[in-house]
Amino acid sequence: MKIDFPTDWKKVFKAIVKISVYILISVVSSYYLIHFNLIVPASKIDASNFATSILFNMPMLLLCVFLFLNALKQEIVSFIPGFLKQARKGWQVFLLVSLGIFLAITIAKGLTLSSLYAAIYYLIFIAFSEELAFRGFLYKELLASLGEKRSIIISGIIFGFAHSLFGVIVFNQDLSSLFSYVVGTGIFGTLLFAFLYKKSGSLLIPIMVHSILDNMTGLSVF
Repeated sequence: MKIDFPTDWKKVFKAIVKISVYILISVVSSYYLIHFNLIVPASKIDASNFATSILFNMPMLLLCVFLFLNALKQEIVSFIPGFLKQARKGWQVFLLVSLGIFLAITIAKGLTLSSLYAAIYYLIFIAFSEELAFRGFLYKELLASLGEKRSIIISGIIFGFAHSLFGVIVFNQDLSSLFSYVVGTGIFGTLLFAFLYKKSGSLLIPIMVHSILDNMTGLSVF
């Protein structure tokens, strides 16, 4: 028997399937890349593995760009100009201050290959990638069909669950961290980043705030 779902729910289902595939690929590939030392912790970065670790982080970044473009229905040639569109009035200063804070944190850690790699990792491979995938794609896809509140809750749960999978499978963390990831990182993180995205009109704002928080806590570099 064929079940016909409303068109809006079909869109929601497709978005969740796509982000689930992204999460699965990301977790599995990260596990094996770390296992075979193709990606190493920032504390172990030196001249011999810096370029390799950057290179093997690139595929997931490209997958996030693909998801984001899919949500915007844009071609790659229009991606950069559209993405660099100026934030709403007043947020440009916030963006510059955020960038200054991020650079200050990086410099305070010492001007080494390790701190440089950590900065690139937090800003590009974590904040930029996750904001493209979870706010630029998932949240945006859900918003038109479900409204703001349900979009934040659903995308937040998925965002938090993705982090918990990384924690448990890739970083060998305990299952007890699942709740804190889903509620803290997931729902409250999505509340913050979605709010910044909505108010500023630009993904650059949540990207910078996200990168600052990760750079301060150091939770994303194993």
